[in-house]
Amino acid sequence: MKRFLFLMTDTGGGHRAAAEALTAALEQMTPPGTIACRIVDFMKETTRAPFARAGDLYGPVVNYAPWLWGLSFYATYPRPLRRLGTWYIERVHGGGLARILREERPDVVVSVHGLATTAVARVLRRVAPQTPFVVVVTDLSIAHPFWFCPDATAYYVPSRDVAERAQRHGVPAERITIAGQPIHPRFREPQGNQAALKRAFGLPPERPLVLIMGGGEGTGPIRAQAETIAQSGLPLSMMVICGRNKRLYQRLSTRKWAIPTIVCGFVRDIPARMAAADVLVTKAGPGTIAEALTAGRPLLIGKYIPGQEAGNVSWVVDGGAAFYTPNPHDVVVALQRLFDAQGRPTPHYAEMAANARRMAQPDAALTIARGLLNLAGKMSPPRPSVVAV
Repeated sequence: MKRFLFLMTDTGGGHRAAAEALTAALEQMTPPGTIACRIVDFMKETTRAPFARAGDLYGPVVNYAPWLWGLSFYATYPRPLRRLGTWYIERVHGGGLARILREERPDVVVSVHGLATTAVARVLRRVAPQTPFVVVVTDLSIAHPFWFCPDATAYYVPSRDVAERAQRHGVPAERITIAGQPIHPRFREPQGNQAALKRAFGLPPERPLVLIMGGGEGTGPIRAQAETIAQSGLPLSMMVICGRNKRLYQRLSTRKWAIPTIVCGFVRDIPARMAAADVLVTKAGPGTIAEALTAGRPLLIGKYIPGQEAGNVSWVVDGGAAFYTPNPHDVVVALQRLFDAQGRPTPHYAEMAANARRMAQPDAALTIARGLLNLAGKMSPPRPSVVAV
């Protein structure tokens, strides 16, 4: 049995989602019982409070003081501060990480978090120097320098922008593969006829469906976006996913809407809901963007976290698959460009949908999993299918 250890922490949902996507891809590509995958929150599982709670600060900061997160993101670019940060991570979390490595004895260690890089490589050199160490970058364009560790065995990045950043920070070009953003393999599976999916969700098939979501926690201006769209006079229908935000769900589920609307809490059938939708209104999380591109749906991005998510917005907008809609009125203006007064898609809609399909990389998780299996000795080296830079 080959063992894979994934290191992440729950600063947002994207890091865990990437680890779960890679785990699912590995399991899909191997016979049952031949591999074992463990996902470790390296902040919580390697030390005690208060240090173990450091990751819990992320949510309150980005929700109530995003400017503070943006300030800290760019303020930690200088090398002396990065060295200090690496020293802190190794000092606080290194002992617990060494214990986990000795217990698990993984064949491959994979980081999907920017803070689990250089410090992890140092611990590995002491505990298991022969173990391959792979970094999977989950930021689409602006990746913090903390991500980049020249000692890593291999790098998988989502875009050429990130590949170029990695090289500037000392990662050898031959170790970098542009694979795309890993999303769960179920997003590659056919979901069925769009009109039938709309009927199954209780919505009229003849109307364009706007899907509004704010990640698993239901963050962002979801209520204002939904209310503005409903009052716009456009012949649309809506699906609003509130995630774990129970207060938002209670408010919206009891409201009478001017257009056909369903309101949901936390759901696990996102691939089917994206396939039913015609356009997606969301924040700038890289996983959600990659999932929407795979579905071939234009995006309206209404919120981003200063720092890494600013690059996500520019990447997908410059690619022609999204509009940046910072306030609810902008959402309506964008919808008017995508659909005419009768609700028919405009040529602009067709162009954006085509750009989304062009930018999509639905096989990213399988590509990375194939590389991990190769490092673990589970399969022969694959024929190169992506370009190293």
